[in-house]
Amino acid sequence: MNLGARGRLFWASAAIILAALLFGGILIEIEIRDWYQSHAEDELAALAAAARAAVERADPFDGIEAIDALADRMAAGSDVRFTIVSETGQVQGDSTLGPAEIAALDNHLHRPEIEAAAAGERGVARRYSATRSTEMLYLAVPFERGPVRGFVRVSRPLDRVDRVVNRLRLYLVAGGLAALVTALALSAFASHLLSRTLRRLVARARELAAGERRSITVETRDEFGGLADSLNRLSAEIERNLRELASERDRLAALLESMEDGVLAIDRDSNVTLINTAAAAMLGVAQNPAGRLLLEVARVPALSTLVEQGRREGQAGVEFELGSLRPRRILARASSLRTSGGMVLLLHDVTELRRLETVRRDFVANASHELRTPVSVVLANAETLLDGALEDVGQARSFVEAIRHNAVRLSRLIADLLDLSRIESGALNLDRRAVRCQPAGQRIVELLRAAAQMKNQTLSFDIPPDLAVSADERALEQILQNLLDNAVKYTPDGGHIRLTARSDEDFARLEVEDDGPGVAAEHRDRIFERFYRVDPGRSRALGGTGLGLAIVKRLAEAMGGSVGMEPVEPHGARFWVRLPRAEAA
Repeated sequence: MNLGARGRLFWASAAIILAALLFGGILIEIEIRDWYQSHAEDELAALAAAARAAVERADPFDGIEAIDALADRMAAGSDVRFTIVSETGQVQGDSTLGPAEIAALDNHLHRPEIEAAAAGERGVARRYSATRSTEMLYLAVPFERGPVRGFVRVSRPLDRVDRVVNRLRLYLVAGGLAALVTALALSAFASHLLSRTLRRLVARARELAAGERRSITVETRDEFGGLADSLNRLSAEIERNLRELASERDRLAALLESMEDGVLAIDRDSNVTLINTAAAAMLGVAQNPAGRLLLEVARVPALSTLVEQGRREGQAGVEFELGSLRPRRILARASSLRTSGGMVLLLHDVTELRRLETVRRDFVANASHELRTPVSVVLANAETLLDGALEDVGQARSFVEAIRHNAVRLSRLIADLLDLSRIESGALNLDRRAVRCQPAGQRIVELLRAAAQMKNQTLSFDIPPDLAVSADERALEQILQNLLDNAVKYTPDGGHIRLTARSDEDFARLEVEDDGPGVAAEHRDRIFERFYRVDPGRSRALGGTGLGLAIVKRLAEAMGGSVGMEPVEPHGARFWVRLPRAEAA
């Protein structure tokens, strides 16, 4: 039978009331029975004490008849049975039996109350008496009269207690039935009221689950009123949480979209559930791929392997290459979502990082090589001199010249390394201000004119007198000196070198052009790297450190500019520097 909430509430209340009445009635009956028995024990204890005193004060007597007569006198006018038992357990007097019957009684030494009394305690026992044909309460105490010892036992029928308990049980049943009927009627009425209020609350809860946000009013101050208030607070809390979730979702979406790293989430079936713009750009995804398999969205075997490993181990990582025209190195990490069984993939473009690592390794290798060569020459020449070449003045001079040449080369290399280090670490303090290009260029041209004349080179410049840049004057001169020095070194004898400058929007463009051999196409992308040489042997022979153009680039960038190189037809090269323009002072 399918009972409604009202029926279940009524019958549950009825069962609870009935159980409470039964349990209460049983407890009351037990308590009253125990009280009556305890009261009877106290009465018997008083009678036993009086009987023991009477026995101990009595005149000496001989024979069972005299002892039995004493027991009869003590029990006169009451329903109490007095029994006098010897130390050996033999009954010597009983108020309900004659001498002949007493003689036929069993030994009482092992009766529970006698054993307890013999141990010095008050012996109490309750059992059925065959002599009285009823249940009796026994109490025994020891007595001592000179050399004579024994026990006085008093007992009383418990039928009076049973009559009182039976009468009380009848009253309890009658009262319980009346209380049960009244309680059931009240329970039925209360169930009706409660179920009506409960139905309203259930309907409100369903509306709340359906998304309706209206309040409910219950005109009571009981638990249902509190429940209605709780539902109203829950509705307000849900609405507030929904607003917060929407705000958090928007913030999360904005955060994901602003990340340079790619984020991609999949469910337990490898369907894409989330992807940000960076991940879509890395994987070449044009449309929203939500709901599609990862293998369909990104046909990258390394990603499939990563997902499988992540599901097995919880976390996994892999680095792979994407693209063919301009390949990029992608470092991907996968973390499993244990609750949903999905995974989150983080994609980090490490192309530039790997390039920088390669540059660093090349720098260490090149620096070691550049330092090792002059040091080896200096060491070899010094050892030769120590071995006896000092005696030959002409030969010794050539060795010393070699030592000096390589020491100068080492000094230049170390100076360039220190300059480059200060620039890249930001330790070089640049005093940027308006610097006119013409005086700076003229000073550098005059500085290198003698070197150019030694090779019959034509060195000229054409810079507008009012053109100025925002730069550190010493840094600008070092840029021009490095570019012109390279041009003088690598331009053949009789060549032409030209320094020019012009405005280029908000910048000034300074150019050093020569008609030398130029730079092959395969070297142009790396010409500004540290220690990179187009012709390593020729560069070292000319005293170059391989750091000049790297210093030019770092100085220009530190002052907000840029550098570059262009080929000149039919042969030659044009190196340019763009620096922010300034108003000439």
